[in-house]
Amino acid sequence: TGRHARLKISWAFARVGSSPTPGTSAGVAQLARASAFQAEGRGFESRLPLQNSTRFRLRIVVAISGASALKLGIKTFSLLPSSVEKYLILSKGAKKVLKKENPFFSKKELKRLSKERVLFKNSEIEAPVASGSFQVDVMMVVPCSMNTLAKIANGIGDNLITRSAQVVIKERKRLLLAPRELPFSALALENMNKLAKLNVIIAPPVVGYYSYPKDLEEMENFIIGKWFDLIGIEHNLYKRWG
Repeated sequence: TGRHARLKISWAFARVGSSPTPGTSAGVAQLARASAFQAEGRGFESRLPLQNSTRFRLRIVVAISGASALKLGIKTFSLLPSSVEKYLILSKGAKKVLKKENPFFSKKELKRLSKERVLFKNSEIEAPVASGSFQVDVMMVVPCSMNTLAKIANGIGDNLITRSAQVVIKERKRLLLAPRELPFSALALENMNKLAKLNVIIAPPVVGYYSYPKDLEEMENFIIGKWFDLIGIEHNLYKRWG
């Protein structure tokens, strides 16, 4: 119906920026982007406005498994804009890696996130994000261990990360996995191929040197920026080609 069409376009505009100004070139360009965004299946038209709110908010889950490069997961979560509703899942393995790779990360920060109910333990299988009715729009597993990859690829949902991933797949929402391993085994590649055929985004943390990164920080920004591109989050984390 006309009302549903307006809802879809409004949500598409919420994903690409504010509503366009009629009659301007910027407005025409933004309308084209919103239409393309929706046509690509990234309009998340099933999402309704939050109660007592006139605007839409994207609901994103960032899950951190026990692979190396854990800092990328924490940084991804922190760089998500305040306009989205975000949740964080930490596995036991991630907490062990955290002590090794980021020994100065504040425990107070984890306690704060837990108190605000945006941080969940991997054992909390009953958490809201594990239900399709909660309507998660995007889930990112950053980094994704080979064990987590294998479980997701084979329909195993024995913890909050893998269960939530299964739900995102069955609800046909957007799932991004960032496998962190080198080299990839034939089994890992088979699992990635299997998930890619289900429209799961397989996006390992790979640096593009055309952005001329000066240090590790800028390399990380490039990787996270590419992930944001894939889920439709606007940013200026890296210099684009051309």
